[in-house]
Amino acid sequence: MSTERKVDLTYEDILGLKTQRAIVLVDVRDHNEIQETGKLPDSIHIPLPELSQALQLPPEEFQKKYDGAELPLKSAPLVFSCRSGNRSRRAMNAALELGFAESRHYIGGFLDWQAKTGKK
Repeated sequence: MSTERKVDLTYEDILGLKTQRAIVLVDVRDHNEIQETGKLPDSIHIPLPELSQALQLPPEEFQKKYDGAELPLKSAPLVFSCRSGNRSRRAMNAALELGFAESRHYIGGFLDWQAKTGKK
């Protein structure tokens, strides 16, 4: 049996973890995408180009810049999402390089969320 941690999460994985309040969900899509569709429920919006810098901000500055969200701890279970899963994998890798060891990503992204929830 493998002890490797699952890093590619599905819609069902996300729902289960959100129910347990066991994740910090980060939407890394661009501002224009968020304006068109909205962000994933209960997520922090940090566009991918800002991510590495954002995760290194002082907590107060992070909170001001990202709508009152708290800067995640390095031990926080971060889950990154984008439109379809490509940028979220890059975000996960960037966070892992910064020491956020519990980083994972939502493989289906917003398109999968939309399809599963019927929300446009």
